Amino acid sequence: MNLPQANYVIPPTLKEPRHCEVVIDGKRYHGKGTRCSKRPQTHNPMWIVNECTYHYFATKAGLRMPDCMFFRVESETYFGSEKLDNRKVLGKQPFNPDQHDNRRQLTLALLLDLFLLNSDRTPQNVLLDDVDSLWFFDHDKSLWGDGLPETHPKQNGDLGRLDVAKLPEKQSDYLSDYLGLRFRDATSIVFGQQPWVNITECLVQMPTDYEQFELIRDLLPDPTWLSNELIRSMKAFARVWWSLLRDYFDQQNDGLVLLQLLQSLRYKRGLD
Repeated sequence: MNLPQANYVIPPTLKEPRHCEVVIDGKRYHGKGTRCSKRPQTHNPMWIVNECTYHYFATKAGLRMPDCMFFRVESETYFGSEKLDNRKVLGKQPFNPDQHDNRRQLTLALLLDLFLLNSDRTPQNVLLDDVDSLWFFDHDKSLWGDGLPETHPKQNGDLGRLDVAKLPEKQSDYLSDYLGLRFRDATSIVFGQQPWVNITECLVQMPTDYEQFELIRDLLPDPTWLSNELIRSMKAFARVWWSLLRDYFDQQNDGLVLLQLLQSLRYKRGLD
């Protein structure tokens, strides 16, 4: 794959070795590279494989995200998200959930995080633009995570979460982990402040075809980043997980009840 070549506007640093900023065709991009934050001095492309895969499914669902592209600086490959001056990190800024489809966007984001195993939805990973619209970014911890086995010798990897045999006993834990754990205001807005029918309408947009994981490899700069085994394990997991989630939500009809369940689960696990 021929990728755009760029020069650093803001180069990586010792503190942030994975991140940079570049300008390509007059557009500014925040780049995220393959250096591994969990294991310094090593490269692991799975973080940007996750970014690409999440972006693929979330775009189909209608989630509002910055434009993205792969690019290279010298020998380093990056996944870049367009950076605009009128979009700032949400953080503690107030926002109107009923402005510009924001409540629906939050609902899509939380559900996608649950379906695609993203535990890193925080106000720091959401943008607010100058007309009060929310945008969503930073999904490298989703899906395969670090792509390493649970018994990795240096540090347990993330692939253990794809163990289908553990899903029946782990379903409640996954609900509490991946459904807005680190963005409680969003969880309240989505499940405590809108009719359940709004949530079911967003559920229709969630991924259904786990065979589409086969297509992701064609979107990557290097197809070897995503092995047949990683695709196989994700397809096997998604086939069961997505079905369990649809069955679960089909049995619900009150967001406040689900919100109370999440609070109870997190309290029991010491997450509150």
